[in-house]
Amino acid sequence: TGSGIEFVQALGADRVVDYHTETLAEALAADSVDIVLDNLGIPGTADAMMPAIRAGGMYLVLKGGRNGTISNHPKPGVRQLEFGANTTRRDLDELREMFNNGQLKAATMSPTYTLEQIPQAFTRITASGVHGKLGIVIE
Repeated sequence: TGSGIEFVQALGADRVVDYHTETLAEALAADSVDIVLDNLGIPGTADAMMPAIRAGGMYLVLKGGRNGTISNHPKPGVRQLEFGANTTRRDLDELREMFNNGQLKAATMSPTYTLEQIPQAFTRITASGVHGKLGIVIE
């Protein structure tokens, strides 16, 4: 929402969804995306997003406190992956392959913080205007 829309467009988004006016599942046409990365993990999201994912695509859900899971009724040809604290080396290898093939892209976060600056990072994340997540650089 707000300035976040311009931020996401600057990253190269073809379409930006304002979640205050429509859901992502409502905005996407059938078979219109290759990858859904669910970093919120709300139950039911996997099933709602399945129609939008093309065969050969992937649904990724970050396991967390909201109990989101992969779909019990996945679309044929759609791979699913739960990742987080119990992520396996095989899961990470699959993500690496997707990065290497250009299916996933990393955006540089600015600013980044060192381990010693974690208190400042927490202060920054509570302020307005942070788009996405803050990065902690471990050297």
